Amino acid sequence: MPRLDRFVVATALTVLTTPMVFAAERAALLVGNERYRELPRASDGARALDAKDRLEAAGFTVVSVKELKTGRISEALSLFQKEAEDAEYLFMLLTGQFVTTGTTTWYMPIDAPEPSVGELPTTAIPVSLLLDLAAQVPGRAVVGLGVAERSYQAKGPISGGLGRIEPPKNVTVLTGPAGRLADFMNASVLEEGNIVASEMRARGRGLKALGYLPQDRPYLPEPARADRPVNVDAEANFWSAVQEIGTVSAYETYLEKYPRGRFAREAQNRLDALNDAPRRDAEAAEKALGLNREQRRQVQRNLALLGFDPKGIDGIFGPATRGALRAWQRDAGLADTGYLNRQQFARLDSEAQARARVLEEEDRRRAEEQRRADQAYWRDHGRAGDEEGLRDYLQRYPDGLFADQAKAGLRDIEEQRKLQSQARERTAWENAVQSNTVAAYRQYLADYPQGNFRNEAESRIAELRDQGQRQQIEAQAKQEEDQLALAQVTFLLVEKRLEQLGLNPGPVDGQLTEESRRAIRNFQRTRELPVTGYLSRQTVVRLIAEVR
Repeated sequence: MPRLDRFVVATALTVLTTPMVFAAERAALLVGNERYRELPRASDGARALDAKDRLEAAGFTVVSVKELKTGRISEALSLFQKEAEDAEYLFMLLTGQFVTTGTTTWYMPIDAPEPSVGELPTTAIPVSLLLDLAAQVPGRAVVGLGVAERSYQAKGPISGGLGRIEPPKNVTVLTGPAGRLADFMNASVLEEGNIVASEMRARGRGLKALGYLPQDRPYLPEPARADRPVNVDAEANFWSAVQEIGTVSAYETYLEKYPRGRFAREAQNRLDALNDAPRRDAEAAEKALGLNREQRRQVQRNLALLGFDPKGIDGIFGPATRGALRAWQRDAGLADTGYLNRQQFARLDSEAQARARVLEEEDRRRAEEQRRADQAYWRDHGRAGDEEGLRDYLQRYPDGLFADQAKAGLRDIEEQRKLQSQARERTAWENAVQSNTVAAYRQYLADYPQGNFRNEAESRIAELRDQGQRQQIEAQAKQEEDQLALAQVTFLLVEKRLEQLGLNPGPVDGQLTEESRRAIRNFQRTRELPVTGYLSRQTVVRLIAEVR
């Protein structure tokens, strides 16, 4: 169990099961926050808890929380509200970071995000709620708001510190620096017989009192009397308190204290039901969406586009898709149920569209860089028309902007060489070309080590070796494309997307021609994908999943 859960629940169970010996019901809430994650650290933020011992000695049941987190606000307030229902005296002291919109003031948990008007109602405690609780005990309620020395710096309509506080009738509110206020409330307000108005004049330097402040009536007028009955069945009383709270943390606390207790089986059953409830609720929320097959495929495309591989885009939410959803939810800071609700469905689609725009911009930038590099390399190596430069260009850019021009230049060079060569050498070369094998070209080089076709022979030997490797890679790529069993409409979408990108795939007719393959290779090259000219799952996702 998390440390804060155990602390809150154990405190509540102690409150609900410990015998009390005071005539009047008294309840106190102490919350001290110091170590904020995104807001400035609150020095003296934990000082609220200094009053705990004195409150308990004065007969108060104390709900105290140090470093309150957002997820435990409801539980802590519920515990205090249970005690406040029958109380005749209420005492509240909260120290740490407060923010305000001017009309409303909020107390911030330690893990609260950067304050925003839209999120404050779900991530913070409104001071008005505390004042409403205090109003249940008019004339016998004191609320202390201890502000951190270094407050949150104002951004937009939200600023740090307290805004306008309007206490309900007959409720006393004290404000000021956290440490000073905690000392005053502990030493002066909780001293039986002390009149708060007199103490403020004598010792309240730097503090401020709002609302009800009687001049002749102490907050605690007399010592408590021992007249509350003692509970003799500790386990039954403990179990009754656990049932009142009814949370996962409460049942876990019972099982830790009584692992073989009379109510252990029932506690475990209720714990299992509570733990399974979020998954059932999440499953029901997704079912209520009524996603059709295409919408499910879109979810899978979105996951793939964001880097969470669903192992297929088939509209079937199997284990791989559920795993990808859970990974996305964890990454987004959501409960990782593996099921989508309406808000998450919209968020996933929005994030995928944003990612698609980023990828499209990156692709456009890479394509432009590739185009400029192609032109520069042609200018520096191929434009002069010499054989070495033309071959260098084609080796670097076999499908480049000037590939056809380079190939035509090499054909012209070869033709000129043929005309210049002697008949015997020409015959030997033509025989080697007709055989078109590594052995034939090596034989030509052995016979004519300084021949006119020497460079061409060496180049073709290298090409044949590379061709063998390329054929093997292309065969594997073709096999992968065949295994995808893509419909003709997919080929149409691929050609359409290639045409939109300006990669000239030829006629958009669902028939992948050599022009189409060259366009695919150029797309793969600029996207840093394996360059084969065939469609892989990754290439299809990048080409089609981005289409909106």
